[in-house]
Amino acid sequence: LPYDPENLYSVPYTWGTLDIISNTAKVQEPITSWSAMFDPQYAGNVLLINNSRDALGIALLYLGYSVNTTDEAEIQEAYQLIADAVKNGVYQGKVMDEGFQKMEGGNAAIAMYYAGDYLTMVEENPDLAFYRPTAQGYNMFIDAMCIPTGCQNQELAEIFINYMLSEEPAVANAEYISYASPNALVYESETYQADMGQEAMEILYPDLGDFAQQYNTLAYRNLSNEMLDYVNTLWETLKIN
Repeated sequence: LPYDPENLYSVPYTWGTLDIISNTAKVQEPITSWSAMFDPQYAGNVLLINNSRDALGIALLYLGYSVNTTDEAEIQEAYQLIADAVKNGVYQGKVMDEGFQKMEGGNAAIAMYYAGDYLTMVEENPDLAFYRPTAQGYNMFIDAMCIPTGCQNQELAEIFINYMLSEEPAVANAEYISYASPNALVYESETYQADMGQEAMEILYPDLGDFAQQYNTLAYRNLSNEMLDYVNTLWETLKIN
């Protein structure tokens, strides 16, 4: 990972992508682009994720820009795309975990959320459909375990991490949270593959080609404090319920 190139301080725990979830009971046509997140025809039925990097990120990708751009003109253009959608009443609201209840309950038509969470939602609402905008791009993330410098029992922390990486608990955990695992003992497990099913495996483990190259292109990088303030200030001006 960019912040730990020699793998000295962190252990990858889960990984995944930010994608589109639609409710086929409300949207009959297949969703094929991030444009659905800004489209007035879905007014009042779109859920915007309550996270400035994610929300502006998909607008940047739709416009053909990098999610890590520091060009204020490009960021402003992405902001304006969302601001126009707000003006047109596209968004039902900004959501994080509330998105689960709204999509599971059929109370919204389109949302942007993480692939692993879609698998949880579709268990409650089989009308939900999944789309990954591979042509335009999508955020790709890796969550990692690490030990804080102030840890009072480093040995115990290391034992816990090793335990979480061992096959039986790693497989059980991956099945429970429904996120992709970077642990070969998990994704190569025949038991895990059978339990998850082919559709879930294809969603969680897409053929990415060069994983490192994809990650370096699609994962967020830390912005400078000045740029982060600029992004967050723009975000706070978007008045959505």
